[in-house]
Formats: sequence, structure tokens, C-alpha cells
Amino acid sequence: MSITPQIEFDRIFNNIESDPPAAVTASCALLESLFKIYITDEQLDLPADESINPLWNVVRKHLNFDPSSVQDEDLRKILGGLASIVDGTGGLRTHKSSAHGHGHKNYKLKPRHARLAAASVCTLATFVLEAWAERSS
Repeated sequence: MSITPQIEFDRIFNNIESDPPAAVTASCALLESLFKIYITDEQLDLPADESINPLWNVVRKHLNFDPSSVQDEDLRKILGGLASIVDGTGGLRTHKSSAHGHGHKNYKLKPRHARLAAASVCTLATFVLEAWAERSS
């Protein structure tokens, strides 16, 4: 496992208060980087569309995070929530972060929104890293 997420973590947490859109962009970048590194290191096929959801689908399948493959109803719900974190973070990055220009209507992200995205992403990233380490041992 060869991942050094510290740069993205620093970008996230250094920007939550001062630049919430940049923190959201970095949160999404952290997941994209983790997923790409996982796919490469595990010698999986990188999807043609390298956006966050297709990358997540490759990682999710390989780590058996498919909710339908789990017997426990509570774990199924949590695993389904992981997909929501990925989808919501990608959408927030696309629509509200510093990654793209905005039109007339611009929702102002607040530090609490960036903190929610960052905490969710860090939880997901930790879960992926722990599952990966367990799988590798």
C-alpha cells in the first residue's frame, strides 16, 4: 500500500475556516487519489471515466463493500451510506466548490459544510485503508 494522503489532509483542514470551497475540493481529491492508488496498486482496471463515482465503484466491488453482499441489515445501511458520501462529495465539489466557475446563483459554503464533507471523507478513507490493510495481510 503506497499512499501519502498528508498533502490532501493538510489542504482540507487548512482551508475549512478560511476557504470552505477549497476544503471541499480537497476532500474530493483525497478520495479520488486514494481510489486511483488503490486501483493501481491492486492492478485493477482503471475506468475510462476517472471521476469519483466510477473510481468508487471499482474499489467498492473489489473490497466487497456492496451492501447486497452483507447479511447484517445495519451494516448494509452503513455501506449504502458510504456510496452517499462519495456521491454527495463529488456533487458538492462539482456544484459548490472552488473546482468550477459559478453562474448567477451561488450557494455560499460555510465552514460547517466543509467540516461535514471533510469528516465524512476522512471516515470513508480510513475505512478503505483499514479494509485494504486487512486484505493485504
